[in-house]
Amino acid sequence: MKKMYRKKYLIVAVIILFIQNNLKSQVLNIGDTVPNINFTLVNYIQQTAKLYDFTAKGKFVLIDFWATWCASCLQHFPKLDSLQKQYGKNLQILLVNSKDTRDTKEKIIKLFANRRTPGGEKYQELPTVILDTVMMNLFPHNGIPHYVWIDKKNIVQAITSSEQLTNKNIQLFLSGIKLNLPIKKDLEYNFMTPLFINGNGGDNEKYLYRSLLTGYVEGLAGSGFFVDDNQNTIRLVNANGSILSMYKFAYPELAKFPENRIKLNVTNLEKYDAKGFNYDTWKYNNSYCYELITPPTNKEHAIEMMRDDLKRYFGLKVYTEKENVMCFVLKLINKMPDSLAKTNISETNIWDNDYMPKYMHNRQISELVRFLNRQISTPVIDETNCKKNISINGLPMDLTDISKLQIELKKHGFELIKEKRELEFFVLEEKKWKGK
Repeated sequence: MKKMYRKKYLIVAVIILFIQNNLKSQVLNIGDTVPNINFTLVNYIQQTAKLYDFTAKGKFVLIDFWATWCASCLQHFPKLDSLQKQYGKNLQILLVNSKDTRDTKEKIIKLFANRRTPGGEKYQELPTVILDTVMMNLFPHNGIPHYVWIDKKNIVQAITSSEQLTNKNIQLFLSGIKLNLPIKKDLEYNFMTPLFINGNGGDNEKYLYRSLLTGYVEGLAGSGFFVDDNQNTIRLVNANGSILSMYKFAYPELAKFPENRIKLNVTNLEKYDAKGFNYDTWKYNNSYCYELITPPTNKEHAIEMMRDDLKRYFGLKVYTEKENVMCFVLKLINKMPDSLAKTNISETNIWDNDYMPKYMHNRQISELVRFLNRQISTPVIDETNCKKNISINGLPMDLTDISKLQIELKKHGFELIKEKRELEFFVLEEKKWKGK
């Protein structure tokens, strides 16, 4: 006899477990019948109740999912309170606080005890389901408040946001007319992970404003500005650049400074520029991709926004300073020979082979100076006052061989002399933050 009772108890326990698990896996939509769910309640005449306790009395049920930390939820409580008082004979509003909110029973009770109407009266305490797990699984959602409209036959009539919470809609609901309200759009969204990454919150590509900085991304290259039909800047990009190249992009005035007049007052040069390092290995840890999408604006403002982003992430101080330094000064020995300007070579060209003697055809002397500044660590300045296009052949293959360079330049009527000059430098300096 005892064995038979044990078998019966076991069967009942299995059935209950099956029902509970089935409720957890089931998702209800409009038109579905809601099962007779058990509730644990506060602000009610008893601590537990079932859904059908309300619908069996001919009442329509409006479920409101909420949390104590949800300001929008709390803002709608006065309206819910008013609706409950106005339609209480036919309507039961149930507040549902899910276990996922991490609210406690004590916290919920304290919140209601402290809430008052503008006149100082205490709000009507609407029955509140606490520590819910079943309803949350039947009606999964990410954003709150979240409303579920259940008629007196336990049929889901609507699933909405707060915009549909109006007197007119409540009256239609209570009249038994089939509702046709907009369904609340609830995207998959985890507040604890970045928005729109891996579909979190959807794949919204209509950004009004976005600035993005990543590390090296294989296959990306290029930089530039993009404009709309009115020539307003709407996007700028600098892909897989060094920190130095990022700052050159953000500070166009850097273009007038040759490489040897840019100072990096930093602890680790390798982080900032690939010069002197193997780029194929350097790039993975030291290059970045930056993109700014902005409402239509002028180019200067877009650049200013990029500067702010760079400052926030890299924290460099940017300024110019003048200093008396030794440099190479390019001068004419005498008046420029006419033969330099008169040439039988019609092409306009400059050397393009690193392993051949250097030349320039029908180009300005400033271009030679620019190339020298890219090759030589000591600044080179032009004091020739030469404005004509000239042609020079036979420059040394290695432009850093100063003695050979001086000999060849002398053949063409130029001298390269080391002298002191006051020059302006562009400086990028690491800030010394407190505590470091």
